[in-house]
Amino acid sequence: MMSMTLCVALSACSAADPAPDNDQAASTASPTGSEDGPPEASAPCPGPDERPTDKVAYAHLDDDGDWSLWLMDPDGTNPMCLLDTPEADVAPAWSPDGSRLVFRGGDDLYVARADGSNVTLLLPGGGSRSFSTPDWSPDGKSIVFTATEDGREEPDIMVVDTNGGDLKTLIRSGDRFPYVDEPEWSPDGSNILFLAVDTGGWSDLYLMRADGSDVRLLLSRGFDLDGSGIGWSPDGKRIAFQGDKDGGCLFIVRANGRDARRLVEGCSVGVDLTWTPDSRTILWGPSDNGPGDLYAVSSRGGRSHVVEDTSTAAWPAWQPS
Repeated sequence: MMSMTLCVALSACSAADPAPDNDQAASTASPTGSEDGPPEASAPCPGPDERPTDKVAYAHLDDDGDWSLWLMDPDGTNPMCLLDTPEADVAPAWSPDGSRLVFRGGDDLYVARADGSNVTLLLPGGGSRSFSTPDWSPDGKSIVFTATEDGREEPDIMVVDTNGGDLKTLIRSGDRFPYVDEPEWSPDGSNILFLAVDTGGWSDLYLMRADGSDVRLLLSRGFDLDGSGIGWSPDGKRIAFQGDKDGGCLFIVRANGRDARRLVEGCSVGVDLTWTPDSRTILWGPSDNGPGDLYAVSSRGGRSHVVEDTSTAAWPAWQPS
């Protein structure tokens, strides 16, 4: 299998700056990968002239129904196309130093530099396998995500090294829980937060160790969680999540699962959320039910406000400082 690397921004790949060779890792991780070679960009994206800082990455839906990854300033100004492959490019997640992004392109997982260059296949999907909801570990060495395969609709939670090797399943839908989803690392990297549906049909928040052991309940019942909108504050003290209790829809809870309270009511289901690096503000917008507008609210509560109002955005991700 060829090394699948694509440059889609003005800062292109060069012989002096090669992309990582993921041949062996990718072929070991998934035998169902594409045999057609690297994709070509479906539309030109200017990309930034230098590595961006303090930006929000998000998925943008254009008039032709094509999803691409964009950047904007935190106040919604200066939107810019970052990269666009032939597949739907969605669900971006930043590396802890803000230098790279992992994202879903169609059924595959890709990694790219923050300026949109060096788009490199991490894990090939296709056939009966697809990947989604990636999240980068705080030490920068691993990426956790969900995977569906063999015709199953229920995802498993898996983890892989950032070079595409050492692929592991941490917890499967249908084993301990009928359904698991939305994995996210704790800021110290010791735990993974996830949503699980129990045998009674309730959706609860659970924690497990980074190796999949020591699964334990964090927040139980009564919030009508729908499998989206979970985010740990960078300072590790709080968790924001979507729930429909008492009119929903965004709640915040201490990291020990106590003192849950509502931040925002009345927003639509199916959101994705991200925290500012200082843990003071939460930005949210649509995920699989998108696109729509992006909103922000103080983590202390108060009125929310629109940040991006074109109704073309989804999956916001705030770049780490």
